[in-house]
Amino acid sequence: MAGKRGAVRVNAVIKYGFILVGLLTLLALTSWPAVTIHYSENAKAPLGYILNIGHSISKGSLLPGEEISGPVPLFPGEDYSFRFDWHVESQWSCFVAPSSWRSVDIYLDANGHIDTHRTLSQHYQRCDN
Repeated sequence: MAGKRGAVRVNAVIKYGFILVGLLTLLALTSWPAVTIHYSENAKAPLGYILNIGHSISKGSLLPGEEISGPVPLFPGEDYSFRFDWHVESQWSCFVAPSSWRSVDIYLDANGHIDTHRTLSQHYQRCDN
């Protein structure tokens, strides 16, 4: 009888351990800081971009209405950087997101400019091209 109780306790610990790990994973995935760039649905042309997150560079394009998101470290170091360069047709623009903000949403209007009505100015710094 004592052996059965021990087995039940071990099974309960394993069961609740898996539940706890699952909940912590879900919490991390839903609350992990990120910088998200939203491109207006009203845009007419695709937007080409170069995304540099902590010296990891990716290139691509966004169609009108699409968005791209990049993770931000929980504890960014002094050398951390988040830079987003983009162009619509031949006009290039760029911004840098400071590491002091955990989650940032940057909205680009139909012309490919930062939508200053929807984007908080302290969440980005324009950079020289």
